[in-house]
Amino acid sequence: GEEQIYGQRLVTPTQLDESAPAMRLLVPDQQWEFNRSSWFTPAGINEGPWVHEHAGIYYLMYSGAGANTAAYRIGYATASSPLGPYTKYIHNPIIRPADPTAVGVYC
Repeated sequence: GEEQIYGQRLVTPTQLDESAPAMRLLVPDQQWEFNRSSWFTPAGINEGPWVHEHAGIYYLMYSGAGANTAAYRIGYATASSPLGPYTKYIHNPIIRPADPTAVGVYC
């Protein structure tokens, strides 16, 4: 399996719109997102999303690869709507740990 990112429309800032389905926003599809340790089972990882809007563009920041590896990184994708569709930046990852031997360090 793989870890994917989903989003769902809200009625209020704290209440999901139960009539709207959850929408898949991101799936692992860049090579760096598949770096993992041998014991960690997901084939690819996209996790820890955070969305920010600036000038009508939605930026979805996310972590990829195994958090238990030195390959853990941060990437981003953009969309014109908070629920996508999102397009990943082709030069991801954009943030890497300063210490290349660090394991499980959140950038």
